[in-house]
Amino acid sequence: MHSILSSQKASEMLRQLFDPLVEEVRVVALGSDKSVINHACIFRGTSDACLFHPRDIFRFAILNCASGFILSHNHPFTSSQPSHDDVVATQRILKTSRVMGIELVDHIIVGKSDYFSFADKQLLRTRGTRVSP
Repeated sequence: MHSILSSQKASEMLRQLFDPLVEEVRVVALGSDKSVINHACIFRGTSDACLFHPRDIFRFAILNCASGFILSHNHPFTSSQPSHDDVVATQRILKTSRVMGIELVDHIIVGKSDYFSFADKQLLRTRGTRVSP
């Protein structure tokens, strides 16, 4: 498969995968060279909400022998700006990724016509450095 070397490329790929009518949480499992190993919809919600649990994200990453992963969800009818809950969930996943030793490369929110990358906004930090896809 191909490598994901930027948040823009990741958002373009993910936009094609999301259901345009409901929120979904998708995970892209990555090899050490940022090549795509596999991707899947982990959770499916309603038009404006989608609950998820870290264990299911990490189960997918582990079963695919991922070195890292991109977490993503969509906002089908609004902008890609993260909600307070999005920020809290991202920090929770980031802490778990450090414990598990599987890098959270980015959390990308795909909005109706734009995207938001936590890595691009320097909201993911590992060992004091910016994590970039």
